[in-house]
Amino acid sequence: MLKSLKVKITILAFILISLIMIVNTWRDIHLTEQKLLNAQKEKTALLSDRIAHGIMILMLKNRWQDLQGMMEGLVKDSKEMKEIRIFVPETGIIVVSSNPNDVGKKIYKEDMERFRKGEEGAFLINKGDNLYSSKLTSIENHPVCYRCHLAEKKILGVMDIEISLDTVYETISQFKKEHFTDSLIGFTLIIFVFLFIIGILIDRPINKMITTIRRIEKGDLSARMNVKQKDELGLLAQSFNNMVESLEKAKKELEAYHTAQIEKAAKLASLGEVASGIAHEIKNPLTGIRCAIQVL
Repeated sequence: MLKSLKVKITILAFILISLIMIVNTWRDIHLTEQKLLNAQKEKTALLSDRIAHGIMILMLKNRWQDLQGMMEGLVKDSKEMKEIRIFVPETGIIVVSSNPNDVGKKIYKEDMERFRKGEEGAFLINKGDNLYSSKLTSIENHPVCYRCHLAEKKILGVMDIEISLDTVYETISQFKKEHFTDSLIGFTLIIFVFLFIIGILIDRPINKMITTIRRIEKGDLSARMNVKQKDELGLLAQSFNNMVESLEKAKKELEAYHTAQIEKAAKLASLGEVASGIAHEIKNPLTGIRCAIQVL
């Protein structure tokens, strides 16, 4: 079965289509994942700016005592918001946090290093088995803040927010399932259509050719291939028909020559019989004459 041309073409097409669809599926999933993560980082940046703006309003109203409650409320009301912290840029000590237990502790080493390097753009961070979108936002000391803070201090604090990416990865997981399902259905349809086309364009004409060849092998030189296609198979069938016609013509000429040889042989045989009879008829008188001469 593996020697069949149809099977070989099908296996080759199966491998080729599989590779193409796997590469395209992986590429689509990877691009979609990157777009969703980038969108989440942009969302984190926007939320960070909004929260920083709210903090500035509280500072101007001298309502620092409400800041802790505001952060706790933001995290409580949001499904994605994980933590909000404000730490001192010089020491890294957390002064305000959505989790009251973090107040007085030091900020994560990674966040402090990013702040010192000036990386205030949104970024992704791994904590345990979870991935978060985070952003550091500096709370600058503006002239309106000089009444409570020294003018020499440029940055009053650094806000660090973390947003969970569980929803994003649920969306990505659902997208992967749907994409793989669609790819599997598409792959199955392509294979069936491919087999159907192979059966019509290649398998059926080849089977007809094989049937014609077997008839010719049994001695039926009147058999001809049906030439309807204008492709390579049609040219092959036409060439084969021309070859069979030449073979049939040669066979007829050989039979005619053989018949002529048989007739000539028959004539020669008849002539031999006549000559033999004449020789016999001549021999008898000669024998009598010889005997008479011997007697004399």
